[in-house]
Amino acid sequence: MPLPVRSAKSCLWGACERSIQMRLSRHARNEMRLYGIGVREVEVVLEAPLETSAEHRGNLRLVGEGEEGRRIVVVVAGDDPEFVITVFRRG
Repeated sequence: MPLPVRSAKSCLWGACERSIQMRLSRHARNEMRLYGIGVREVEVVLEAPLETSAEHRGNLRLVGEGEEGRRIVVVVAGDDPEFVITVFRRG
């Protein structure tokens, strides 16, 4: 069961909308611990992604910058953009 995290403003596809209640999967939480990625860094990527693309399964892949300029990839469910499937560092 994904645990709720504080809300973040959704700006997917360049259109900022209402605040959302971001939920992280267990896998996303484990990856964040493994790579030292904080909740705030994930929120920043959700609020203002530098790149956005759709994966072959229909999920959204958002790329942004975390602390110290690290590139972070956040994958959210295509049918539920409040649900973070996974998070990892790029490059």
